[in-house]
Amino acid sequence: MPKEEIGLALLGVSSALGVWSSLNTSPLGTVSFSQNNPEVAFTSMNLSLVVILGLGAGISMLYGEKGLAPGIATAVTGVGLYLWYLTLLQGNNGTPVY
Repeated sequence: MPKEEIGLALLGVSSALGVWSSLNTSPLGTVSFSQNNPEVAFTSMNLSLVVILGLGAGISMLYGEKGLAPGIATAVTGVGLYLWYLTLLQGNNGTPVY
């Protein structure tokens, strides 16, 4: 992968982390918060994922072939964060903790 693509991927992934951080609390904070406000916690997670997937798509569309891998890396970051938080909210036995 050329250095331009690596740089673009780093920008996309760090932007995804920033979007997630701005719309959600820390992992432990989200688990605690979701016990009283599950709908707000999931709305924030869903909104974050949509924005990050849009960011990944935008990178891919704007930079064409050179933006494909960075766009995918950005989207995978968002999906990974969503699945991580979802796992935390489901607890050890797979049932929601709230």
